[in-house]
Amino acid sequence: MGHADALRVLWQAGVDLDARGAYGVTPAQAAATMGHADALRVLWEAGVNLGERGPDGLTPAEDAALNGHAKALRVLREAGVSLRGAFQAALSAAQPEAALELWAHGDAPRGDRAVDTPRQFLTAAVAAVEEAEAVAAELAARRAELEALALAALLLQRCTGRRRAARRAARRGPAPLPVAPAQAPQLPRSWRALGALPEARIAAGVRAMLAADQPVPAQLPARVACGVLRALADARARARGLEGRVCGEAACEYIVQIAGALRGGTNQQA
Repeated sequence: MGHADALRVLWQAGVDLDARGAYGVTPAQAAATMGHADALRVLWEAGVNLGERGPDGLTPAEDAALNGHAKALRVLREAGVSLRGAFQAALSAAQPEAALELWAHGDAPRGDRAVDTPRQFLTAAVAAVEEAEAVAAELAARRAELEALALAALLLQRCTGRRRAARRAARRGPAPLPVAPAQAPQLPRSWRALGALPEARIAAGVRAMLAADQPVPAQLPARVACGVLRALADARARARGLEGRVCGEAACEYIVQIAGALRGGTNQQA
């Protein structure tokens, strides 16, 4: 029997689920601290006050954020509990997953409002971004392999001779001149300057500042943390989009689709 099942049995037996324990901790605070989202849902159904502060002065939402429990924060949001203070708690405890959950649903401060942003949080968030980018890059490489396989299969099927390839190349004309690579955008030289960057470039700026071992101010504009969280969300979204195409049976279907598209395009050029 899990925590949620046990709570449901106690609730049906008439036990007061809002009663405090020996140290003044409420069941809601204990469930949020441990990340038992299903238990929080049962407490919500039982009418328990999920926003009541514990003996340490923290709300269940702040406890969930401090311990990085995104699912628990989701249940508290559904229950209509105020998540004020949870984002700062997630930053202070270096919990990017909890901060991402709050940012994605509009429960994080925006703009130039100053928030405590410790180096530990920025380091953990950038590490999460790099991990997500590595996954997306690996999946993109797999997709390129599948596209190459599809093209090879198409060429083998058509048995295209050198003369036909030469005629097509002649019709296309000379190869275009290589384009000079774009210069990398200049990154800020100070943490304060990060706030002036577009949000899409903030994560790269944070990464550069951390690599340069620049001391982090006690407070930074909220948009700095939000910029890193946006990069994390974007990288994971790219990985999810690629995963659906290159894993399992979907990979074989993807090859067929590419080969079909290439076959149609080649027929039109012939």
